[in-house]
Amino acid sequence: MAEHRARHALVTFLIGDAYVDAFERYVRPTWTPYAERHGYDIATLTEPIDPTCDFETKAIHWQKLLIGMHPDLSGYEKLVWVDSDILINHRWAPCIASAHDGPGIGVVKPPPASPSLGGAEFGHSTAFTLLEQMRRRSLSPGPHNDAAVLHDGYRAYYRLHGLDGPADAMINTGVLVFDPARHARTLAEIYLKYQKNYIDYEMTPLSFELQVRGLDDDLDPRFNAPWGNWVVRHYPFLFNLHLMRSHPDLVWQCVNTAFHNTWFLHFAGTRRHPVTKGPMILVDPACPDPHERVFPQYRSFWRDWFEFVDAEAFAARHAERRAGRPIDILF
Repeated sequence: MAEHRARHALVTFLIGDAYVDAFERYVRPTWTPYAERHGYDIATLTEPIDPTCDFETKAIHWQKLLIGMHPDLSGYEKLVWVDSDILINHRWAPCIASAHDGPGIGVVKPPPASPSLGGAEFGHSTAFTLLEQMRRRSLSPGPHNDAAVLHDGYRAYYRLHGLDGPADAMINTGVLVFDPARHARTLAEIYLKYQKNYIDYEMTPLSFELQVRGLDDDLDPRFNAPWGNWVVRHYPFLFNLHLMRSHPDLVWQCVNTAFHNTWFLHFAGTRRHPVTKGPMILVDPACPDPHERVFPQYRSFWRDWFEFVDAEAFAARHAERRAGRPIDILF
């Protein structure tokens, strides 16, 4: 067994030069300070664990289910699988291994959707589908086909994919936290059970299996916050590519605001998608505070303007103001 410097490890796959380059340029600068702060190793796997797999029918994404069997990883107390398109807000994100204290596998389910997004159960998915289809249709003059959009609960969604059981949510499997001694074999069994990709590779069947087996331990949603969901809920105007490309500074503000307000910001989706993937390169890994993003010209000296004081000192400054000192008193 390989010797470990830490009790926990962040693990991801980087298969191909393009993925390695993107990770090293944009992602690792956010993972390294997080790992140093909380005491993690970072394991980047550049070769398949199961090289016999037919990647034409079963993508590399499935092999996250095998990391607990990897001889260099099986000895960790906890493994934290993190997709390689997730940026970590290292300034504020707590230790995810410590945040997971259940007997199962730590996962994130989407928060309840507002009915205004298209329905209480399927809101994010329905709203995303509509915005994405309108984005595509705006780029093509048509004519366009009519379309049927599934607008039902997740049990119906799973049944349409041949999966019938008590699963009422869609787990985004871009983040998984587990004890390899406890769960490596179970995850490997799930890997062997399925022989082909689903609509989202492994996510639909793995989400289903974790729920029907009772292995889904809920994590704080900030540990896996899909940027696409943020856009749907807060910035739907970014699906209008004319507006998006006309206001690059606005896109920068939006994506960095999302990064600041989450812990693991997930740029899930196809590699060249202009809305769900493209803004990843705009994230400032230093994660400046909101006032420094909005007024960067003051970043180096705004602290000279403000003194943050306790109640006793605040009362003293108030007295100084009454005595004639030119000082603003801010609650």
